[in-house]
Amino acid sequence: MEAARDFIPFGDDGQGTDRCTGRAAGCGADPGTDRDSGRGSGPARWSGVDVALAALEAVGSTAVQDAALWDFRAASDFAGGVEELSRRVEFLQLVAAG
Repeated sequence: MEAARDFIPFGDDGQGTDRCTGRAAGCGADPGTDRDSGRGSGPARWSGVDVALAALEAVGSTAVQDAALWDFRAASDFAGGVEELSRRVEFLQLVAAG
């Protein structure tokens, strides 16, 4: 089972409490500042999700034209990178679901 091999276990310390743990929860990004200090609200603004979305939009806007120029190896490498990205996004969805 390939998915189980790549799974990264994590503890649920602080789950169900008002303690905030880790950057994915929106803590630790900028010590001493308020989480809602004009940069949007919620953990996504502090964990880099908005930056990742902007990067994906930039890549997606030219992917079709770029792929037309790739040989088999380049296309395969790109597909592998997209698959790895997909796995990491699915992991973050599990983390967000608690």
